[in-house]
Amino acid sequence: MAGDKEGNSGTVKESMGGFVLQARKLTSTDYATWLVMVKVVLGANALQDAIDKEKGPGIEVRKKFMALGVIFQTLPEDVML
Repeated sequence: MAGDKEGNSGTVKESMGGFVLQARKLTSTDYATWLVMVKVVLGANALQDAIDKEKGPGIEVRKKFMALGVIFQTLPEDVML
């Protein structure tokens, strides 16, 4: 796989021997699909514990910010503000 592949389910980018997964933007009609994609992307990057209520407090700060970064990339600007 070379370069980027874009589709309805998000973006997969080849990156120095690995893959960076990115979920698509959240819209007013696709929350369930968006949630599944975000969980998969977080899990693939070993960041799922950062959003877990029970495990979250023990997670290192860097991982929490990485998880927030993944999620914030998927939110439209009007939701962020």
